Amino acid sequence: MEPDQLALQLYTVRDNIARDGFLSVIKQVATAGYRGVELAGVPAGLTALEVRRILTDHGLRVVGGHFPLPIGKKANEVLDQAQALGCRYLCRSTSRELFQSVAGIRRQAEEFNCAAEACRSRNITCQVHNHWWEFATVEGRCAYEWLLEALQPTVKLQLDVYWAQTGGHNPADWIRRLGPRAPTLHVKDGPCVVGQPMTAVGEGRVDIAACLQAAANTVEWFIVELDECATDMMDAVRNSARYLLKLAR
Repeated sequence: MEPDQLALQLYTVRDNIARDGFLSVIKQVATAGYRGVELAGVPAGLTALEVRRILTDHGLRVVGGHFPLPIGKKANEVLDQAQALGCRYLCRSTSRELFQSVAGIRRQAEEFNCAAEACRSRNITCQVHNHWWEFATVEGRCAYEWLLEALQPTVKLQLDVYWAQTGGHNPADWIRRLGPRAPTLHVKDGPCVVGQPMTAVGEGRVDIAACLQAAANTVEWFIVELDECATDMMDAVRNSARYLLKLAR
């Protein structure tokens, strides 16, 4: 990982933004050493163009964002917002409900395939983000295997290393297996137990160094994301950046 490949998913600091304001938090993110951000929608009271300007003013690139899939009646609305924000990648998590059967997984894959076609019309790449349920066994096989088999090559992956390990798999192995099909990585750490709070990167059970080594030649952005944390979130954001930047040297 190079220092300029480090990004933060802003969902991590959603409570800080709600309390202290977007501009204040972005200043802290940039000061901590991040060079990009991944969005989770547009903060209340701001337009997409205002968000993009604030990020640019603080030297932060927009990696992409997590949005609803651009399918159905609101497809253009979703794509317009992603494009206005300057997103190269449009990412979405899977439905846990659909991952109970092969038929459900294939239905989910078809939704992503359709979304990828819509994204291509705007020069945006569609990605699938995982949680732990994609690594459960469904009808005798890892659910993630069924998903990969049903996805078109135009759909890329965003491997979340923490959830892969929580699901019982070695994330470094999956990084190597996916190769360039997973151009962004969600980097998080903690006890790898569903329902327990996370920690700053480098303070939990995930072998982060092994993940970074496996991703060295294929991943474009290493994106820190903490859904919740056992400590102060902004401290965890800073400590995560400090740890990852030390490894980058």
